[in-house]
Amino acid sequence: MKRLMLAVGAVLFVDSSALAQDAGQIGITMGYPSAVGIIWHVTDRVAVRPSIAFTTGSTDSSSSSLFPDLSFLGDTSLSDETSSTTVTAGVSGLFYFGQWDKLRAYVSPGYAYGRAFSNAGSTLLSDDGHSFYQVTGSFGAHYQFHHRFAVFGETGFGYNHSHTTFSTTLVVPTLPGLNVPAPVTRTAEINSHNWATRTGAGVIFYFK
Repeated sequence: MKRLMLAVGAVLFVDSSALAQDAGQIGITMGYPSAVGIIWHVTDRVAVRPSIAFTTGSTDSSSSSLFPDLSFLGDTSLSDETSSTTVTAGVSGLFYFGQWDKLRAYVSPGYAYGRAFSNAGSTLLSDDGHSFYQVTGSFGAHYQFHHRFAVFGETGFGYNHSHTTFSTTLVVPTLPGLNVPAPVTRTAEINSHNWATRTGAGVIFYFK
């Protein structure tokens, strides 16, 4: 009977340790928010998770009669081509504090920084810049289905700060009798701060 109990205990120990994250284990994270990251288990209770998100695109738009007061200059219709790019990089730490079979709980402080650029050409010239950073704190759960596959979900809160600058120029025809253009330029600067709840979920594929 004693040998049987020892054998069962050994099997359970092997199964549990096989599903735990070993120090040095590395994987790819994929999920929501839409970012791709890497998770590195520094120890069996501490992990680091850097991530990056990237978007880029362009749009074409046209409109007319937006500036009726300038109708004496001729056609004031707008035809604009706009391109934009946003890059966000972040890092968070995972500190595991509890384990129940294949389920592990953790807390996760994080920081992210991003920049966005956009510009428009043709009738309306626009050059905008946007930078922001976010500080977060989350509670999460990690479920290990396989030694190389796991899922996670987390919820918490975050502080966001953003800084935006606008520079817009309306290109109009040359005034009669003058050989210089008469552009109309507008500049602005905006700072914003807010607190918000946050959630995240995704999967992890371990390749080491």
